[in-house]
Amino acid sequence: MKECASRGGVWWISGGRLILVDARRRARWLPIIAFPHEEVLRKAFGEMIGVAGNLGCRPRLVFVESLAGSGGIYADGLIAVGLQDARQILEQVWAGNPATLIGRIRAVTGDAAMSIRQAANFLFVAVVARIIAHELGHAMRAQLGVRTPFSDEEAAADFIAGVLDGARGRDREIGRRIFRAIGCEALTCTHPTPYERAWAYVAGHEYASETA
Repeated sequence: MKECASRGGVWWISGGRLILVDARRRARWLPIIAFPHEEVLRKAFGEMIGVAGNLGCRPRLVFVESLAGSGGIYADGLIAVGLQDARQILEQVWAGNPATLIGRIRAVTGDAAMSIRQAANFLFVAVVARIIAHELGHAMRAQLGVRTPFSDEEAAADFIAGVLDGARGRDREIGRRIFRAIGCEALTCTHPTPYERAWAYVAGHEYASETA
């Protein structure tokens, strides 16, 4: 599958930097980052693409330091992930109930002796992978018109992320905690609440399990 190219001038890559252009034609120049877990995440992305179906083109995946709290974006064939944003989500997930979470991670990996540091690294990769899955959900909606039980665009992408995880045998409980952490509770929120995001993800995960 060929890789997507920018068609609408919304983004392009030059000199190791991602240039993003907003609706007001203002540009942001963001250095593209290579980091230790990148190979694992690109492999996971390839698996997601395999589940996604016949996309018109494979979205370009890049990693940058920050997307100002957005976590990730999908824009005209591009998926970008902010690693600092992912670390902030990791902290929120970790703060919930770390002892239970570490136990879950040890059970999922089969490593009963896994250290806290190793568990944190595992969770960071899991957070970034879920951000990628969510943004790929937007790509599938844009390129394939994929329908979901949710009218809200963000919840629909969460549902698709759950489908991608369920089809690949990823742990539902860890995913649920991550999507709960990215929910918004402020009165001015334009994105779903923690409960709505977790519910949409779990619904997608269960759908994948039922139709496997």
